[in-house]
Amino acid sequence: MLPIMYSRRFVPVAAFVLLVGGLLAAWQFAIGGLVEGDEKPSVEGLAEDGAAWNLSRASAQLPEGTRFIYKEFTSTADTVWLALAEDPAQRVPLANIEHAAAIGAKANLSPDSDRVAYVTLSGRSRASEVWVADLDAGKSQKIADGANIRVAPVWNADASTVAFLRETSAEKILVQADAEGNGEAVLVADDAPGLYPIGYALDNSAFYYARVASGGTDIGVVSLSDGSASIVAHASDHIARERKLSPDGQSIVYLAPQFSNGRVQYAAFALPLDGGAPSPIASQSEPETDQLGFAWRPNSDEITVGDSQPASGMAVFSLTTGENLETLSAPPQGLDVPVAWSKEGEYLAVRSFEKAGTGGLADEKGVIVSSNGERKEMQAAGQVEFVGWVPSGS
Repeated sequence: MLPIMYSRRFVPVAAFVLLVGGLLAAWQFAIGGLVEGDEKPSVEGLAEDGAAWNLSRASAQLPEGTRFIYKEFTSTADTVWLALAEDPAQRVPLANIEHAAAIGAKANLSPDSDRVAYVTLSGRSRASEVWVADLDAGKSQKIADGANIRVAPVWNADASTVAFLRETSAEKILVQADAEGNGEAVLVADDAPGLYPIGYALDNSAFYYARVASGGTDIGVVSLSDGSASIVAHASDHIARERKLSPDGQSIVYLAPQFSNGRVQYAAFALPLDGGAPSPIASQSEPETDQLGFAWRPNSDEITVGDSQPASGMAVFSLTTGENLETLSAPPQGLDVPVAWSKEGEYLAVRSFEKAGTGGLADEKGVIVSSNGERKEMQAAGQVEFVGWVPSGS
């Protein structure tokens, strides 16, 4: 088991939240996304039950190129699309996910790109459910009930298991379910205010999670051999967010607040899982900016970090040295938040925000940015959410 390598300093999270809320309320509202469009789109080519999920059939209707999956929100259903990175206007529907009014599904593509796990609140039963769609077989099945609908499910390395958050009146519970629907087991339960899944070790020997309580954010690990759980690191005295395991499984990267010149700034930190202390990935571009979101380039230690300063662009850093390797061009008016690089490293999916007249942000869009800076918008009438890249030839 990894050693505990930190000293804890108590800072009331509730007080911090009030301060952050006063300073960043408008900003967080914009980044959280605006819900647009409440008409169900006309989608042709899907089975009547809306559960086609046939990747081969959808791919055959598109030209050769780099493909990705995203979903488009409407008030009673999400449409899942397969689209072409070179021209996102060329898209084919994969499925409809029906849900309760104004509560969209949370989805995650498996590491092998063969399945999609998603959490949804059924519009019929009003019960929260976990589903797995098999993109090869063209079918989906429910594998669990009682999931938190605001937290996306997490896959293990071989795509055999899905972890999700369940809540009761007394505690938060992280549960793992067999992807074929053959049962579930509790990973860890805690009465802390916040408990969130991060990811599985690459060899499926351990599961990492975040625990948020009055002392801030801790990182925990569950041994999958004996089921023991322990806190192994202290990530922040405050609320760390967007916690993700690095592709090599050696560190956890997250955004955490720090105080500078009388204001709160969010910065990206890397926490090595060998017992080292967390450290900032790199300094902010300007004293008054926040770092927003991050995405790894495939097969490298390079990480792309968003910046809240409009027109400053997304910076690419070496996670090993902290060196600023390059800056990607920003949109003409606004900023980009990186989401995921394509498997070949040719395209980057981003959440793009336009600058509003009052100095805030509005009009969130899903955009594909090519390595040469060309920008292509994902087609949608409402809010979109990127699900994952599909390997060439799929």
